[in-house]
Amino acid sequence: MGYLNTRALANVQAHLGTKATTGETADVPMEDASGLSTEVREKLEATTAVLSKTRKRKPNVTAEAVQTYAQRKVFPGLHTARSPGITSLDLDAKNGLVLTGGNDKNALVFSQSEEKVVATLKGHTKKITQVAWTGRSEEAGMDTALTASADHTVKIWSASESKTHQYSVAHTLSGHTAEVTGLCVHPIKDYVATASMDSTWAFHDIETGSTLLTSQTDDVTKGYSSASFHPDGLLFGTGTADSTVKIWDVRTKESVASFEGHVGAVKTMTFSENGYLLAAAGENNEVSIWNLRTLEIVQKLKVADEGVVNALAWDQSGTYLGVGGTDVR
Repeated sequence: MGYLNTRALANVQAHLGTKATTGETADVPMEDASGLSTEVREKLEATTAVLSKTRKRKPNVTAEAVQTYAQRKVFPGLHTARSPGITSLDLDAKNGLVLTGGNDKNALVFSQSEEKVVATLKGHTKKITQVAWTGRSEEAGMDTALTASADHTVKIWSASESKTHQYSVAHTLSGHTAEVTGLCVHPIKDYVATASMDSTWAFHDIETGSTLLTSQTDDVTKGYSSASFHPDGLLFGTGTADSTVKIWDVRTKESVASFEGHVGAVKTMTFSENGYLLAAAGENNEVSIWNLRTLEIVQKLKVADEGVVNALAWDQSGTYLGVGGTDVR
């Protein structure tokens, strides 16, 4: 089932197709606001206008090509054995670097070419829940790393300009009061959104570490368990701990749609790259795929009898969906 805020969604449906000093650590509390400033809104909308013209292009991907994928190498023991487990991962394709977060409270930078860990990011006091590169390395130099933690904070790590693979904390976002479960870089790459079990989500400036918007509503009381940006950047999706997917207009923090029908917390969610579909998984390992133009479920997938589905990812064409879980398939 789903509902939509017709007035709010009308503002975005056209897009659905119908410097911080390195080494400085700053605690930046979250400040409430009614919405983003006009300057930031215009910046997001200008980017969306460009992205919406290109996202409908589908690469030539075939099922036969996908079936040729094979495991190339395995790198065991990246995080400490005392608190084993990799909780999150992101790839800096340009520099061949993999960023991982672990139950051991650390994030690691792994070099594909060197086949070894080249940096360890220490500073969190509890497990890492999410990690992300900003994607800025496509424009210049080494990328900025982001880490979220069960210690209620998010850290922004700047790469040294003089020393290879050396990172230091530029900012610590300390406004959440519970585990941070969502960490999503905006397509414009200047901003990041966070979601937390404290039932708030927030929108931050990566360069300054300032919080530009926070959202807390009366209908979300048990916390957010996942989050994702729509590829055009105006819509922000959150999964709640009580089974609901909510879609927001990030400019005004208005709820534009809500999807129900999951069991337990929505552990993971992701928008297709072409912008038309949303996939989300609950604790019963059932993946629901929604059509964002009609707000209807187009498919339900029961992908595992045991374990937990904790990661989803679309291919570039929006044709194939990768599903990761604890049953190791």
